[in-house]
Parts: sequence; structure tokens; C-alpha cells
Amino acid sequence: MAANADDPKAKMVVMAFRLASAVSGWSRLDGMRRAAAAPALVAYRVLVTWILGIELPSSTSVGPGLRIRHGQGLVVNAGTVLGADIMLRQGVTIGNVRRRGGRSGCPVVSDGVEFGANAVVVGDITIGEGAVIGAGCVVTSDVPAGALVRPARPEIVER
Repeated sequence: MAANADDPKAKMVVMAFRLASAVSGWSRLDGMRRAAAAPALVAYRVLVTWILGIELPSSTSVGPGLRIRHGQGLVVNAGTVLGADIMLRQGVTIGNVRRRGGRSGCPVVSDGVEFGANAVVVGDITIGEGAVIGAGCVVTSDVPAGALVRPARPEIVER
């Protein structure tokens, strides 16, 4: 909760995510627990995904200290692994890539990684501890620990 102390919306989203994650395991158990879990999972899906536009499936592996800034348009594939103290901003997409033979795996994001607005990270890759993925970057290969990934500067061509 301390990670989002200054942002009530982000605090509510992370609390709802943690609750939905906790009860999502119940849905694989007996009928009573499955019935008890259903309202929480439906409420999470409606509130967070449909109303707020944040796709963070309750089955996603997320470490402690998740921070979300703004959040609209945030998409995280359920197969993604997020470490501790991750910062996600609006428009970030983290997921897999469709290939001819099927899909590739999802990223594994180490602790302390920060994503800028509209960053896209896809494929079976690893983002190293403390890396910063700049706004608008498209990342499709491994990023070493502590690296700063920034978008290429556009070339100015005079006519």
C-alpha cells in the first residue's frame, strides 16, 4: 500500500488485484469456495478491466510494491512475471508475440524496473533489475540490469 500512498485510484486497483489474486485460487477448489470467489473475481473484472481500462489479470505473478501511475490502457498478459517494486504507467503493454508456430512466452521483469508511458515489451525476454524502459519504447530483446532503454531519435531530413 505504501507504494501507491499518494494515489487513491492506484491503491484501489492494487488492493483489488491482490484480493482477486488471493481468491482466484479458490475457483479451482470445491463448489463452496468457487461460489465464494466468483463475486470478487467478477467485481474485479468489471471495475478494473471494463470501467478503468486496466488489464491486469488476477492470475499474473506480481511481487510486492507494484506502483501504477494513471493506468488507463495498461495491458499485462497473464503469463508475465513482474518482480518487486515495479512502476507501470499508462499505455504500457507487456505480453507475448504471435508467431506462425504459435505464441512466444511473456517477459520476466526483475525487481525495481520502471516503465514509461506507452512502452511495449513483448516476447520471451528478461528485463534486468533496476532497468528503465523509456516512454514509447518497443522492447523485443533482453535488457540488462540497470540499463536505460530510450526511443531512437528521429532523423531530421531537410528537403
